[in-house]
Amino acid sequence: VHDDLQAFFIARQRRSFRTSGRSERSKWAGFSREPKYRTFKQRLTGDLRPLLWSGGGRLYDSLTQANSSDQTFRVTGDTIRFGSRVPYAHRLYTGGVGPFGERYPARNFLKLSDRSMNVLSNLILRTLAGDRPPAAAWRNPR
Repeated sequence: VHDDLQAFFIARQRRSFRTSGRSERSKWAGFSREPKYRTFKQRLTGDLRPLLWSGGGRLYDSLTQANSSDQTFRVTGDTIRFGSRVPYAHRLYTGGVGPFGERYPARNFLKLSDRSMNVLSNLILRTLAGDRPPAAAWRNPR
């Protein structure tokens, strides 16, 4: 079940990054309040998606790759912890000041929508009831 839970969170994160948080009802702010950073990132990568660098990046990898040494995942009793050890992850999550002195907003990249919480709860309940869902149900939560 541990691997199934991790697969659920990884699939959810991939979808969240692909939709800039919209899939979890938490659209991440763009760079409208960070004009210097926006210009820098546009020139460097041509990609203005928040939290992504050239198709990935350390934060993305830490949340979407099961074997990432930067990923934190632990299941104990009634608690599931999933996150990132990337040093700047907390600042991106809570907001702060960027490299050009511009304040940037919090980007809640770990938010679970009510829908995702319901899907996760149902998968766990089915497992506890002895009707373990197939691996695809965990990896493609809808």
